[in-house]
Amino acid sequence: MIENLVSVIIPAYNQAQYINYAIDSVIAQSYNKWECVIVDDGSTDTTRKIIHSYAHPGIKYVHQQNQGLSAARNTGIASAQGEFLSFLDSDDGFKPDNLMLLVSEMNNYPGLALIAGRSIMIDDNNQLIDQKFKQGISGESYQLLFENPINIGNVLLRRSWQEKIGLFDTKLRSYEDWDYWLRLAIAGGKIASIPEPVSYYRFHGDQMTRNASQMTKASFEVLTNVFVNPLLPAQWLQHKDTAYSHAHLRAAANAYLIEDIITAREHLKEASRLNPHLCEDGGKLFIQKTFGWTEIPKAKDPLQFLTTIYNNLPEVLDHEIGRKKNAIFADFAIQKAFQYFQNQQYNQAGKFARKGVQYDRKWLRNRGVLSIIVQTWIKK
Repeated sequence: MIENLVSVIIPAYNQAQYINYAIDSVIAQSYNKWECVIVDDGSTDTTRKIIHSYAHPGIKYVHQQNQGLSAARNTGIASAQGEFLSFLDSDDGFKPDNLMLLVSEMNNYPGLALIAGRSIMIDDNNQLIDQKFKQGISGESYQLLFENPINIGNVLLRRSWQEKIGLFDTKLRSYEDWDYWLRLAIAGGKIASIPEPVSYYRFHGDQMTRNASQMTKASFEVLTNVFVNPLLPAQWLQHKDTAYSHAHLRAAANAYLIEDIITAREHLKEASRLNPHLCEDGGKLFIQKTFGWTEIPKAKDPLQFLTTIYNNLPEVLDHEIGRKKNAIFADFAIQKAFQYFQNQQYNQAGKFARKGVQYDRKWLRNRGVLSIIVQTWIKK
């Protein structure tokens, strides 16, 4: 183990289209004490040729037969020599100050097991997607049960803690990183975050259809692993129903996105059973959740996605919420109108303001909404 050396582990499988982007982002780091371990997981395209085109002394190439993402990361860990471990998927990239920021934080707080930054989403052409940042870690450690707020390309892991926790679970086909952060937290590893974005996370247009069922299955597998863990703190156990409710909500969102309505309804029914608070106060919590679902890039038309959800609710939620669907759609549209107007996206602002008024004419009495409609009309 070499002091202050960061081992950046890149698993790669048939990523010839993007691997240059990932490798170049490591070479461009302002922090220069790094090695980059690239694990070629049995690629059949030109990935190997591209990696070998780099003559940088810090780059290590390891080849293995195709075994999957977790196995490739584990192979990289076995080859790493650094005091710190960093992970980068082969289609993503680091911001130039990634390692500098995270190593500095680790050195300032030697009790940390893992530090995480945030990420910026990009598309296939390296363009920002509405400058959306994945959120950081906040609150008590048990809140990791409810979702995975950490992109693996944002983290720096202390090697001594990796040796305590072990390797990534190769049985998981998704959420293997979430499983790892949970295991780390349960074992007492302190996890913290910084607000700065440190990486670029690439969103592919076909990810939702390809991964929906796989992600849902893995999400429940991760929670099963947690709640059979004999070391699980008592405080965590108290949140079991809420954790599973969140998992069913994620599954419902994925199902609605691919218009698998029957599956979506079943997951929502179970989420509501496990967490009755979703239906309380006119379904306020559920409405907040669905508004949040529209923020992910997979929801290409957020208002249409919202109407798909509310026009296909299970009875338990439709009874509480169905009668005020138009008011919900109007409130959402007006929120988006103000958001777009603030970001100077005037065409979108005007479009959503007009839709909000169509759903609920009371918004015509709102001066702010009228101002958006008038100003965006003038700017056409």
